[in-house]
Amino acid sequence: SQFYRINKRKKRGIEYPYRKEVLKLFLSMLASATDSSVTAALLYGIGDNNSCIKPHEIDLLLPFISVQEIIIRRAAVSALTGIHKMKAIRGLIMLSRDRYSDIRNWATFAIGTQTDVDTAEIRTALYARCVDKHYDTRMEAIYGLAKRKDDGVKTYLEKEFFNCTVYVLESIQELHALEYLPRLKVMLEETENDPTTDQYWLGHLKECIESLQGSRHSI
Repeated sequence: SQFYRINKRKKRGIEYPYRKEVLKLFLSMLASATDSSVTAALLYGIGDNNSCIKPHEIDLLLPFISVQEIIIRRAAVSALTGIHKMKAIRGLIMLSRDRYSDIRNWATFAIGTQTDVDTAEIRTALYARCVDKHYDTRMEAIYGLAKRKDDGVKTYLEKEFFNCTVYVLESIQELHALEYLPRLKVMLEETENDPTTDQYWLGHLKECIESLQGSRHSI
């Protein structure tokens, strides 16, 4: 869910004690792990401590992106997330094409939101997921391109506007897409005083409108 995605984004900023020591230990244990659950747990632990990972250590993680066990491939996404080296990002791009939607979703989140690296290769991978049959995966791709100020994504964003979720609002805000402002204002008028309106969503709607109005006034 998007709530979990936001919590995961915040978690990435946490500094754990003994990070280097824990990473070294988990990487050494990874080579001898034979149980899928243990391997997955180690990969998740590596993901929480990978800010100090070295380039040659990334190579130890890459074989897990193509194993048969879903639990391990999902954990491999976590292990590679937040590593701003192209060899790790290319692994995530491969996982963003996985046949299981949960893996595609988190891998797309990783390359779209969890790194500021911006290359044609990353954008191509994100565009490929803009037509994904899985909604969250699709919207992670759209948001990742919006974050990179890629106006070409507006074609896909427009198709999602009928279901104006927080994903859509965040993407509009990232793009400073002023053309949506009139429709968003109408939406606010129709929902603000409705007791059934989700207040979390309404807060994002108001924030988006305020942001666009500020952009318009600064032009």
